[in-house]
Amino acid sequence: MKLLWTSPRCQGVFLFLSSPEFLFKFSNEDFALWDYTARVIIVGLTEKDLQVFSQTRKAKKTEQIIGIVNGEAEGHLKIYRNELYWGRRGVVKIADWRGDSFLRRPTFFPNKVSNLRQVVLNVSTFEYPPATIYRRSSDGSLLFKYGRDISLVETLAEVFNFSVSFKEPGPGELWGRIHPNGSWDGIVGFLARGEADIAVANIYITALLGRSEFQEYSSPYTSDVGCVVSRKDQPLPQWLSPVLPFHPVTWAAFFIGLLISGPLLSLFGKASAHFGTENPNFQSLAVSCLYAYGVHFNHSMATLPKRKGTQIFVSFLWLYAIIFIIAYCSNLVAFLTVSRDPASIETFQKLQESKLRVLGIGSFFKTSMEKAGNMYLRALAERFYPYPTFEDAKKEILSGGAVMLDSRSVLEFHSAQIRTYRGRPLLRILKECFSPYNIGIAYQRNSPLKPQFDRAITALFESGLVRRWFLDSIELFRKFQIEDAETNRLSFQGDSDQGRESGVIPLGMEHMLGIFIIYGFGVLFSAMLFVLERTFHRSL
Repeated sequence: MKLLWTSPRCQGVFLFLSSPEFLFKFSNEDFALWDYTARVIIVGLTEKDLQVFSQTRKAKKTEQIIGIVNGEAEGHLKIYRNELYWGRRGVVKIADWRGDSFLRRPTFFPNKVSNLRQVVLNVSTFEYPPATIYRRSSDGSLLFKYGRDISLVETLAEVFNFSVSFKEPGPGELWGRIHPNGSWDGIVGFLARGEADIAVANIYITALLGRSEFQEYSSPYTSDVGCVVSRKDQPLPQWLSPVLPFHPVTWAAFFIGLLISGPLLSLFGKASAHFGTENPNFQSLAVSCLYAYGVHFNHSMATLPKRKGTQIFVSFLWLYAIIFIIAYCSNLVAFLTVSRDPASIETFQKLQESKLRVLGIGSFFKTSMEKAGNMYLRALAERFYPYPTFEDAKKEILSGGAVMLDSRSVLEFHSAQIRTYRGRPLLRILKECFSPYNIGIAYQRNSPLKPQFDRAITALFESGLVRRWFLDSIELFRKFQIEDAETNRLSFQGDSDQGRESGVIPLGMEHMLGIFIIYGFGVLFSAMLFVLERTFHRSL
């Protein structure tokens, strides 16, 4: 037996085999010298041996293989070429050599991936919106699939002329988990066993989980970051609106100014009266307090001081009050029409201090947090709990007992669907997010599809189509939701809110309740004083 390898730069590998038994060595994945991208020429086997060889794991992933077989007569050679995806026979005869020439000139090394001739490629995926969304009928049966990743596969199928057969991993397997015996389930298992040619499901391009030994990644077609979603706390009650425009310290300064301005005005009035005539109203403490109270609320008594000192004091009192009133009125409109959210968790440090459970789909994010440089992320990994789907974790998130970690696009998609009947979102995404990740499709190891698929994926990404597919899938999902709501005669996420249709929000009692409370407090306080006056008057 003789084996000769030429330089990889020449893209040629020549194998001279003296026995078919040597073929079994090529089915061994540990045969390190094999070059899947090379042009392989095999001499010395029969047609049957070539067919057996073409079905070995290495040969099935090598695009260009030529076999030369001795013919029946002297000087007659038969030339065979592997079919790869083009057929089930394994090899096909492409030419005959007689004497010193070919009977017809064959194409030895055609591009077998650019046109796959409607071969069926198995694509592993599962429902993971918005990358892959399943449209179901009322009875729960699957009607069709759509979404960003589904559109990508369909476009590749059109470009490379292949048909698609979707294969789903078992319940809860998702991207895949490694078992004690070293095997994988889920998407990784499909690719490792050769049961799927490619896989899509918002797959992160990473070497963290050891999947690279069983699958390869394409060029990235989008990117994302890991973020945390939590329950959105109820907004502050609208009856607090009258006090919200200013900070508590500002309100304290306002009331101090209100309390001292009346006595100060009275002091200026009495002091000015010693040097000349002054308006008697400003010499009375009660009247001065009422005048200052009116200034603070932009409606004072129609009386003016006569002395310069008192006039200057009143002028600056009005200047201070006008600016304060304008600032308050401007802010009050916003707080009456826009709900104000309470202070919430925004960082991983605050999340770690909160002791909330951290949920996620699969184990990828737990491994990422364990290896993170952020000490708070490593601490959060200790209370990470995997869930099979977002729907399974939603109840715990909405109860306020847990948060969920996933890619931002996925969390934005789910948050947009979970709203009150008036359209207010019930979930929020924390400001601090996790490390960014590239997203691609997964191939079998050494797949001959990868080089040309990668070029097409890069072109699709650069054209902006991937982003367009994402937006279209979101819009289509909302359209189906509206159709389902109309079918069931239900309102759809606040579309019945008339104020949202016109762009104007009418102020209801929940907005104006605060001022009624203040008014009621004033009436009650004045009634108490009235009772005290009557009681005091009778005692006299």
